[in-house]
Amino acid sequence: GEALGGFSGTDSDNMASAINNGTDTDEYSGQLRFDVELENVDFVSVTTYWDYDSDSSVDADGTSLIGQDVNHIYQKSHSYSQEFQLISDTDSDWSWILGAYYLDETNEQFELVADLQDLRGFAISLGNQGTDVTAYAAFGQLSYNFNEQWALTVGARYSYEEKEVEVTKPSPLAALSTAPWPYKDDADWDEVTPKVSLEYSFDYGMAYLTYSAGFKSGGYNYAASIELPGIGTTPVLEPEMLDMYELGWKTELFDDTLRLNGAIYYYDYTDLQVLRGTTDPTTGTTQTYLENASDASVLGLDLDATWAATDNLTLSGGLNILDTEY
Repeated sequence: GEALGGFSGTDSDNMASAINNGTDTDEYSGQLRFDVELENVDFVSVTTYWDYDSDSSVDADGTSLIGQDVNHIYQKSHSYSQEFQLISDTDSDWSWILGAYYLDETNEQFELVADLQDLRGFAISLGNQGTDVTAYAAFGQLSYNFNEQWALTVGARYSYEEKEVEVTKPSPLAALSTAPWPYKDDADWDEVTPKVSLEYSFDYGMAYLTYSAGFKSGGYNYAASIELPGIGTTPVLEPEMLDMYELGWKTELFDDTLRLNGAIYYYDYTDLQVLRGTTDPTTGTTQTYLENASDASVLGLDLDATWAATDNLTLSGGLNILDTEY
């Protein structure tokens, strides 16, 4: 920007920018929950609604030049979700929960940037894109106390998610669009993620060994139809999967004045979703996007201690050691 005659600065309180409009955001959300006590079971209903509307701007070149300035970023989203749960309400050694979940979400985004030639009033659109998300899930968990020391918990969740994406004609305010249109695509994913946990209780606390799996659905970048140098069309994200193993303990010693907790854990990721960047050799502009890594893992140790030294003094500390790779 400065090479083309723009002014900049290093003081955050005294800076030059071609952007003079701020951010205008309206957001509304609400949650309605019902808890009903039935015979030997509790029924729970949770309903949520969210509505978001924003018009913001970004000075991407950091100077007074009208260069890579995003004058308007229009974003509009709304979602609705419904969850039902049945929870056991007994004093037996068995306890359980069953549930179902539904989500419907719509997102729209439209960006305008000033062109690189500093032609005032001439704008380029990065694409007018909409995404619809529909998700379903069913889950259950069962726990059993063998005796006062040993307990076992098993559970599973079935997740299904579908995403539809469409890039349509840009706003009349834009002279051209860098995202080819029309473009339309859809994809869906489903997965069963289990959990198994064994617990042992003793006089000063408890220890546990847990295996669980996680699922993060795939999706589309913005803009879904854009061509990245050396890569091609923006990649469609595959789901991110996680296998987690954890051995942990929680103890309270010396008349409950000293609390020592710890865990050793290992995370094994498949198709980890990571943010990358690529630079266009012609224009020098950088485009960021999400893609899947081939493999990733985390080996960690987490320790924390809390000591109530007196009635008025509490000391606490912690240690976390990570060995990560992707």
